[in-house]
Amino acid sequence: MTEKELVEMMYEKHKKWLLNSREAASEWGSSYSALSKLFGGEEALPEKVILQKQIIPPWVMFGQKRMWKITEIAKWLLETEKGTQS
Repeated sequence: MTEKELVEMMYEKHKKWLLNSREAASEWGSSYSALSKLFGGEEALPEKVILQKQIIPPWVMFGQKRMWKITEIAKWLLETEKGTQS
C-alpha cells in the first residue's frame, strides 16, 4: 500500500486530517492506555527519546493536547514496516 492510499483510507474513516490520542493509537495498532504510559507514569519516556527512536509517529501540540497528522502516521507506518522487513 502506498502512503497516498493509507492517507486516503484514514481520511475516509475519520473525515479529518488530525487525530486525537485514541484515534491515532488505533491507527498504528496500539492502545490509548499504552500511549498514555509513554508520556506519564513510572514508565514515561522523554519526548525527545520517543521521537529519536521513532517509537510512535511525530505529533503536533495544540496547547496541552497532542494531535497526529494522518500524513505523518502513514509515513511512519510505511517507514517502520520497511525497517522490520530488512
